[in-house]
Amino acid sequence: MRDFGKILVERLPSGKLRFRIDFGILEGRRYILNGEPRADKGRRRFSSAEDARETLYTIRADMVARDLSKLQALGLWFARGPAPEDLIGERAKRYLENFRTLVAEGQRSPTTLRELDRYAKPGGHWSYWEGRPIHGLAYSDVADWHRWLATRGISAKTRKNVSDAFRAMLRWWKDRDEGVAVPKFDVIRVRRYVPTIIGMDEQARILAAIPWERRGAFLAAAFEALRMGEIRALDVSDYHDGRLRVTKAIQGPRIDARVADFTKNDSGEVREIWHPELQSWLEWRLDQKTERLKGAVALFWNPSARNTAKRWTPDPMEQEWHRACVVAGVAVPLQEGTRHAILTQLGGALQERVLQAFSRHRDARSLAHYAKPRPKAAAMVKAIRGEK
Repeated sequence: MRDFGKILVERLPSGKLRFRIDFGILEGRRYILNGEPRADKGRRRFSSAEDARETLYTIRADMVARDLSKLQALGLWFARGPAPEDLIGERAKRYLENFRTLVAEGQRSPTTLRELDRYAKPGGHWSYWEGRPIHGLAYSDVADWHRWLATRGISAKTRKNVSDAFRAMLRWWKDRDEGVAVPKFDVIRVRRYVPTIIGMDEQARILAAIPWERRGAFLAAAFEALRMGEIRALDVSDYHDGRLRVTKAIQGPRIDARVADFTKNDSGEVREIWHPELQSWLEWRLDQKTERLKGAVALFWNPSARNTAKRWTPDPMEQEWHRACVVAGVAVPLQEGTRHAILTQLGGALQERVLQAFSRHRDARSLAHYAKPRPKAAAMVKAIRGEK
């Protein structure tokens, strides 16, 4: 009995001390008391270690006088409700407020923020935690939540994204020295996606089926492996003397989405254009700066776009690519037929570190998403056939 419960004294980032009672883990759940329950269902936070110790002695005495088990005694105290600010829903709101600030500063993607808002909204995938305190979460709680997510009819990939985002929030609170413990999370296994692989001849047929004046964006994706957000953000002023300055990206599908002054993985660079067809298109594009089109500042433009800059948006790009695929008799998604195809082709000829520099992946393991031919595999085939 004397060992039941210990006083925690923690220094917050503000410099203030916080006092709590840690009762350890009982039946898979950790119990931490942040203050003494009040009549309004909130909690009066402990003002000192001695204050917390008095409450601990009261709980121990209650157990002896009423012959209560540890769980029964704690149930009477925790049933009165945690402090409102310790509820997961409230903590999620504060986490998203901070995330919104980072988005405004250009440090996080608005697309990610939209997903988080969707998870945290009433009835969303995080609604399972409504009314639960953020302290004392156990592995069993997470496992039960994962089973609940599975009943919602969402894909394993979505469940993984939802779970990873929730764990990231818990880690953020833990890093702030808020006394939040991050329990174990089971790995949600996602079936590996095998992309459609096309050869350069098939890619060339698709590109040739796109009208010349609209072809530039697709050439940039196919030959320079640029990301779509980067292509949409480039202006005429970003191309000069055969070199392309890739230092920004549009974050979001809308035409009024913010243009961030950095690229994914902060991998901006000046690239020398190597493919003759892309070089020809870019020189042709510079000649189109007529008085009638002086507001069309988008380098890889969509001449029929309604916006003044003539920038592409995702849906028209997908539709244009699909039309060209039908003409060419090849069925392949836009991303796989351009960026994936060139990286797959180059994977059989370049060293991995060179390919990583070209693709601008932060981690070489990300290249595993591409079904790259391997020089070693080619050597094995030759050996089996008895070739030199």
